[in-house]
Amino acid sequence: MGSRLQRLGVPADDTKPVWEQVFKEILEMRRERSMRLDRIEVVVRQNRADLHRVEDRLEKLERKPIQ
Repeated sequence: MGSRLQRLGVPADDTKPVWEQVFKEILEMRRERSMRLDRIEVVVRQNRADLHRVEDRLEKLERKPIQ
């Protein structure tokens, strides 16, 4: 790759900052995605807990004798 860059008049070392920035941006995107997935997981767990509570209440109502 270095020879191609040299043919273009760009020393190979000049691309290092670009790749470092790309790498930083990829890491930042991964962190953001991970944080979003963590928030989604919290919401899913809360929804499951709410659903279990509703199912328990419904089951108690169904067992209650009609007066």
